[in-house]
Amino acid sequence: MDKVKVKVDYRSGAELVEKVDIEYLKSKDTDKYGYYVTIDTKKSSDVKLSDLVANVKVYRTSPNNPYDEMQIDFSTVGYDKVTWTEDSEMIVYGKKDGEYIDPVVKFKDIEDTVTITFDGVGEYEINVKDQNNLFLGFNTDVVSEINDKYDYAELEFVNFPGEPAFYRTGLFYLYADDAESFVYALNDGKLEAVKATYDEEYDAYKFALRQFPESLILSDTELEIVNDTTTEGETTTPSETVKPNPGTGR
Repeated sequence: MDKVKVKVDYRSGAELVEKVDIEYLKSKDTDKYGYYVTIDTKKSSDVKLSDLVANVKVYRTSPNNPYDEMQIDFSTVGYDKVTWTEDSEMIVYGKKDGEYIDPVVKFKDIEDTVTITFDGVGEYEINVKDQNNLFLGFNTDVVSEINDKYDYAELEFVNFPGEPAFYRTGLFYLYADDAESFVYALNDGKLEAVKATYDEEYDAYKFALRQFPESLILSDTELEIVNDTTTEGETTTPSETVKPNPGTGR
């Protein structure tokens, strides 16, 4: 293996990588040891699975002399299996002690609608037939920029660093104690209201969702939305695609 080398041609994300190496590691899935190409990202980077796109070539003495035959197992290392129950429900746990638990979800061989529970914050009903793998890690950290801008309101955040996009549209239930709150989505640093209704059975706001935003936000007060494209102090209107959503379920 001393003669084996690896070459990476980056299409995007090269600046996020600390080093690339070939290491002898123990497989979490098979409990056996083997040689792996490891790509370590910089600890200071907030890296999503979609940020790094590259061609990886393993070769003997020259990039023009690749192996005639090789088996590649391209996977993320260090994540436990997702918790599934017999009735097609699953639980994704949030960030604990700075680390994500069970964030990478594999939907292979699932041909029906499932309920994905984001532990403590909400549920998502979605048909996952033919769905690819997704990073569903989440956290409830405060987004300081938004929290400071709207300091007159009590805000609760659910952040999705992977911003997963499903093939189909599902129904998201965002847990809330009452029907007097307002739901917002944060995308590319811009805030917009979410058209949601309150479901007393779930004690949650429900709304259609396919592409997850950076953050879902619950506010006890209707926010005066001020984005980069709006004038300071100007509140956007429904005609500008932002819709206020006071609780309407009771």
